[in-house]
Amino acid sequence: MLLLVPILFLLCGVASNRGSQAENSTSLSVYLLALVPYPDETIRDGYAGAPAPSIIPAIRLAVRHINDMPNVLDGYTLQVLEADSGCRKYLNSVISYTRYVFHGNDFRPIAGVIGTVCSRSAALLGLLAARQKESNLLQVGSASSPVLSEMNYSNTFSVITSALAYANVFADLAVKQGWTHVAAVYEPNIFYTPIHNTFVSKVTEGRTVLSWAVSDDTLDILLNNIKENRVRVIFAFVSRNFAARLLCIAYDMGMTYPTFQWIFHDRTSEEIITEVDFSYQEKSHSCSREQMKKATQAVVLTVNVLERMDQSTNATVSKRSFNSYRNEYMIENAKVIEELKNQSYNLSNVDTDTHKANSLYDAVWAMALALNNSLPALNSSGYELSKYDYRQSDATDIIRNELLMLEFEGMSGSISFNGTRNNMFTVIDIQQIPLNVTEEAEPFAVHIGYYQPKSAELMLNLTGLLISDQFENNFISFPVAAGVVLFTIAVLVLVVTGMLHLANCLLSKHKSVKATSTHLNHLMFAGCYLFLFAAITYISFVSFFVRSLVTVTKPDYILYSVSCNLYFWCAVVGYSLIFGTVCVKTWRIYQIFSHFWRVHSYLIADTSLVVFVLGLVTVDVVLLT
Repeated sequence: MLLLVPILFLLCGVASNRGSQAENSTSLSVYLLALVPYPDETIRDGYAGAPAPSIIPAIRLAVRHINDMPNVLDGYTLQVLEADSGCRKYLNSVISYTRYVFHGNDFRPIAGVIGTVCSRSAALLGLLAARQKESNLLQVGSASSPVLSEMNYSNTFSVITSALAYANVFADLAVKQGWTHVAAVYEPNIFYTPIHNTFVSKVTEGRTVLSWAVSDDTLDILLNNIKENRVRVIFAFVSRNFAARLLCIAYDMGMTYPTFQWIFHDRTSEEIITEVDFSYQEKSHSCSREQMKKATQAVVLTVNVLERMDQSTNATVSKRSFNSYRNEYMIENAKVIEELKNQSYNLSNVDTDTHKANSLYDAVWAMALALNNSLPALNSSGYELSKYDYRQSDATDIIRNELLMLEFEGMSGSISFNGTRNNMFTVIDIQQIPLNVTEEAEPFAVHIGYYQPKSAELMLNLTGLLISDQFENNFISFPVAAGVVLFTIAVLVLVVTGMLHLANCLLSKHKSVKATSTHLNHLMFAGCYLFLFAAITYISFVSFFVRSLVTVTKPDYILYSVSCNLYFWCAVVGYSLIFGTVCVKTWRIYQIFSHFWRVHSYLIADTSLVVFVLGLVTVDVVLLT
C-alpha cells in the first residue's frame, strides 16, 4: 500500500483544495482533515451515505460550536481542511490524505482525519493511517464495515456501531420469534460476508440456517432453492440493488408476504421501493413502482437511528437541543449548496439523505474532545498540539486512549466507544413497511422495535406483522382413540389376508383352489398387501404424527412427503392389482360361458391375464411418475 505514496505525491500536485475553511488569525491552531465524497460522485453503485452537500454543513457547524466553547481546546482554534474522499473512486481519499498529511510543510500539520462515510475509503485510509512510524493518525468517521473492527485498523473509529451488530439483531429476532428454519442470503464481499458469517454462527444452535450467496446470474435459482426447501423467513445481507432485484423476482414468483417474510440489513424503504428493470442469461425482470410497493409489503428493515430521540433537551455536548442544531444546519446547508453551485458542481445526482450528517457532527466533537482530554498528558510529554502530526506516534497513542474512553451526548445520540472503536450506543431501529398501501401513498416504514448494542437488548412492539417460519397445512386428522381402532382393524385384516394367502399356497393343488387361478390370486393378494399398507401408513400419520391445523416444520414435512407418496403409490398400484385381477378373471369366465360350445378350443391362459394386469400397473407407474 505504501508503495503508492510516491506516485500519489505526483498526483497531489493537481489535487485541489475543495472549499477549505479560511484560517483563523489565532496563532495556535489545530487542523483536522475532513474527507467527504463530493457531488461529482454518482450514487448508483450501492452507496447510500450522505455526500458533501449534506455532510459539510454539519462539520462546519461542529467546528463553530467547538470554538465557541471556552472549556474545549482552550487556547487553540480548531480548523478543518475539506477534501474529496471519493466513494466508488475511493483512491481519491488516498490522494487527498497524501497531499494534506504528508505535505505538512506546505499546509498545516494534521491532527486527525474525520468525515469518512464510505467503507472502502475508510478501510483504505485505515491501513495507511495506522502505520506506527510512517503515518500514525487517528480517523473518526461513520463507516460501519466489519473489516474496520480488525486489529489492522487500530486508528479507525466510527461514531456508529459496527455492521456486525446487525448479526446480533437478526439472531435475537430469530430467537424471540421462535424461528428454527430460516435462510440467509448474502452478497459475497468484505462487507456483507462477515456479517452473514457472524449471524450464522450465532443462530445455528438448535436451528437450521440455509445460506446462499447471491450474484446477478443466480437470483432465480436462489429463490427456487428457497421455495423448494420450504423456507419462509429470509434474512438478506445485500446492497440496495440486490435488495430491489430480489424483491422484484420474489414478487413474480409469489414469494412475498404473507407466505414469505423478508428482512433486510441496513436498508430503507426509499432504497428498495424503486422501479426495477434488469436482465441476465436471456432472462428479463421488470417491476414498476406500484408492483414494488406490493412486493415490499410487511418487509422488515433495520437501520441505524442517527438522530436524537429527545430532540428538545439541551443536555448535549454543545449545550444545544437537536431542534436548535437542526435549524442552524438547514441554514448552513443552503449556503454550502449555493457555494458548490458557484464552483460548477453538478448537484443533479446528489443524494438528499442527511441521516449521516448528524453522526459526522459528532465525529468532529469526538476528535476535539479527545484532543482536549489529551492536553495534560501531551504537555507533560513535551508535545505541542498545534505542531502535532502523523510522525508523533507516542502522542497518537495518548489521543487514541482518550478516544477509547470517550462518552458524550451528541446530535446522533449517545456516543461511547467503550474500548471497541465503534459507538456502542447507536440504536438500531427495526421497521416494517405497512400493508395495503394505496398507489398514491408513499409506504413509509413504521417502527416496530429497536436494538441497543450496548445492552444487547431487543425490544419488539406487538404491532409487527411477523409470520411463522413454518408452512401451515390443513390435514384431516383422526382422534388418537379412533386411530387406534382403525389401525387395529387394518392389522387384523392384514393378518386374515395373510392366512388366506397361505391357504392358497398350501392348497394350490386342490381342484377348488386351482379353479380360481392360483397365479392370479398371488397378484390379488399382493394388491391387498399394498392397499392395507397404504391404509396403515395413512392412519398412522394422521392419527399419531399430525394434529389438525398444525404447522409443519422441515423434519415433519419430510415425514409427511414420504408418507404421502407411499400412500398414493401403494393405494393406486394395490387397487389396480386387486380389481384388475378380478376384472380379467370375470372377463375370462364371461368368455368361457359365451363360447361354451367350443370351450376346449377357446382356452385363455393365466399368462395372458397376468400380462394384462401388469400392463395396468405400468400405466399407473407412468402416471404417478
